Amino acid sequence: MATTVIYAHPYEGSFNHAILQETQKLLAAKNEACRVIDLYAEGFNPVYSKEELALFSQGQALDPLVQKYQQMIKESRRLIFIFPIWWADMPAIVKGFLDKVLLKQFAYVESKTGLKGLLDIDEVLVVSTSTAPTFYLKYFCGNTVGKAMLGHTFKGVGAKRCKWVNCGRVNLAAQEKRQAFLIAAYRLAARDERVQSVITVGASWHSRQLGPVREMFENLTPAFFRENMARQVAVYEALNPQPDLDTLTADLRRMWLDISASGYPNERIAAVKAPVLAVRGERDGLFSLSDLADLHSCLPEAHLMNIPFARHEAIKEQPEILWAAVKAFYVL
Repeated sequence: MATTVIYAHPYEGSFNHAILQETQKLLAAKNEACRVIDLYAEGFNPVYSKEELALFSQGQALDPLVQKYQQMIKESRRLIFIFPIWWADMPAIVKGFLDKVLLKQFAYVESKTGLKGLLDIDEVLVVSTSTAPTFYLKYFCGNTVGKAMLGHTFKGVGAKRCKWVNCGRVNLAAQEKRQAFLIAAYRLAARDERVQSVITVGASWHSRQLGPVREMFENLTPAFFRENMARQVAVYEALNPQPDLDTLTADLRRMWLDISASGYPNERIAAVKAPVLAVRGERDGLFSLSDLADLHSCLPEAHLMNIPFARHEAIKEQPEILWAAVKAFYVL
């Protein structure tokens, strides 16, 4: 997949530049073609002149850089934007890039029902940094990147998939957090094609969801499983050639209580690129409806399902309903 990276930061010592370098390294390691548009270094002028604006309705440009960028986009299947968030929005140079490059007849045509996209872009990924928390940008500042740039502009010109990943409060972030973000960012840039789809049933994805059930997990014992899940224990001991319920209980307790970077994915779940179907039973006491709904903040394209007349083991209690959803998910 040919990738064009649109990079916008004037300082080579910035964290944004580190993100750019890591993205280039990983794409090179996967032998994926990658070209970089460095807007500041190339001296791109985001301001329209009177002469340029006069040609806007015809979809024409005078700036040779605009023509160059259009050709690069035409030859790409993935675009990656890397920039800082300034005053809750993209830098002016990025906005000018969109205004001057995504022109009529190149990126879209107008129809009676709205815009018809002309670009054959599989994916647009925005990787950004901000001093404000990410949730503040999304819920209190209008979510300009997610809604306007990706949800309107790039969806309108034909992009099939769009995603925004932001490293919030970057000015206060420790080196460990910045490194973790680098890992997530460049893994997103080079999607793991081996994972084709994800289906979860009653699965927590954030460590904050541990609160209501922490005490129960801390007190899990083999006796608890034998008393409350006798059938599952019997199946486990019958099928496992070397059953060890004590070790299994300890491993489960350790896994469910792990709040380190190797535990719950938290916001890193946004790195999942494959289609997702997330399911819970409507009476699930371990995974709440709000926890399921919150998944959309990181995976806006995920399919969410709240199965009626089911508790935590919805797969056992309502298999027909779940199977119908699975068939629709895979278009069987």
